[in-house]
Parts: sequence; structure tokens; C-alpha cells
Amino acid sequence: MDVRSKRARRWTHPATEMEAMRSWRGLLKSGGVGRWEREAAAIAIKATRQTWLLVLEAWQQEWYERFAHNQPAGTDFDEFVYVDGEIRRLRRALSIKPTPDQVRGQTRRRVQAFRERQRRTGARNDSQGKAAT
Repeated sequence: MDVRSKRARRWTHPATEMEAMRSWRGLLKSGGVGRWEREAAAIAIKATRQTWLLVLEAWQQEWYERFAHNQPAGTDFDEFVYVDGEIRRLRRALSIKPTPDQVRGQTRRRVQAFRERQRRTGARNDSQGKAAT
């Protein structure tokens, strides 16, 4: 039997859950109930991440506004670090790219740190070279 003819007759996955519910074969070919559970879980996880991202960003903005007006934020530094880390994690999980301004700022900090390391290394090498002569 020709391989192509097998592939041509191969049954494809149902596109929707309703199509899979028409027969037990359709359910099995679609990946079983587990597939639909995974899809539902992925949708629920995404919705939860989006909701919490909005909440955490609102908290962060409120804290920044209090700092800008020299008002006590009423929170620990650990809370700031945790919320900032969660925002970054959620943005990454939701595939939200940083704004061009954020990328520019990160690049600027990396370049400054690199130049500072180079300056220190150069100063250290210069002092070692003078001591050896």
C-alpha cells in the first residue's frame, strides 16, 4: 500500500470541541478530554495573568506617585521587589514586549556598567604595570 494513500485517508483533528463531541472516535482523534482540559486551563491561566498584571501595575503606579510626592508608601522594600519581579514575569509569560523607552534605558545601564568595568580594569592594569617597572 502506498504511503501517500494512507496519509490522504488519515483523519484530522476536529477543529472545535463540539465536533469532538459528536463521536467517541472524534474525541479520541482530537486528543481526548485531556486536550480540551489543557486548552481550557491555558485560557484560564492567561485570563488570570492578565487580571493580576493590571492589579500589580496599578499598585506599582500608586507607589511611584506617592514617592514622587514624598508621601510614605506604607510598604516594605521587599514588596516593591516582589511586585516588580511579578510584573516582569507576567509580561514575559504574556509575551508583552518592553516599550522602546524601557529597552533604551536597559541598554544605557548595561553600557554604563560595561564602561565602568572597563575603566576599573584599565586603572588596575595601569597601576600593576607601573609597579612592575
